[in-house]
Amino acid sequence: MRVVSVRGKSGTGKSTLIERLVRTLTGRGFRVAYLKHSHHAYDFGPEGKDTTRMLRAGAAKAVFAGEGMVVEVTPGTPPPLSDLISSMRGVDLVILEGGREEDLPAIVLDLPEGGGKRRASFIEEGEEISRAEGDEEIFQASLRFIIKEEKGGKDS
Repeated sequence: MRVVSVRGKSGTGKSTLIERLVRTLTGRGFRVAYLKHSHHAYDFGPEGKDTTRMLRAGAAKAVFAGEGMVVEVTPGTPPPLSDLISSMRGVDLVILEGGREEDLPAIVLDLPEGGGKRRASFIEEGEEISRAEGDEEIFQASLRFIIKEEKGGKDS
C-alpha cells in the first residue's frame, strides 16, 4: 500500500487535486482511501444537530448509519498518524491530506505571491525529485508520482 501526503497552505488547491486524483484512480481500478490530518477541531455540523448535541452531552462515540454510508466519531486525542494509516486495510493507496511532520512521499502545493500558476514539488525520502506548474501539469505529474511504485501495474 502506497501512502502519499498532499500538503500546502489553505487555498492552494489540495482538496480539488485530491478529489480529481481519487476519481481518476478509482476509475482505473485502484482502491483509494482518504485521510485528513489536521491540527484543527472537526466541525460536526451546525449547533443543534443530533451528532453535535450528543457529543457535547458526553457521548463516548457517535455513529451515523445511513444510505450507503457509516460515519463513526470518537472524541478524544487522536491516535498517532502511523496507527491511522495502518488501519486503512484493503486499499491500494492512502492519500493523506496534511501530515507535514511525517516522512512520507509528498505532493506540496504552493501559490506564488502576487498571483501566477499553482506550483507543486514532489518529495521522496525528504528530497525534491521534481516540480510541476499549472493545474493540468500538476495533475498529470501527481498521477505519475502516485502510480510509479504501484506493484502489479494497474496503470498498464
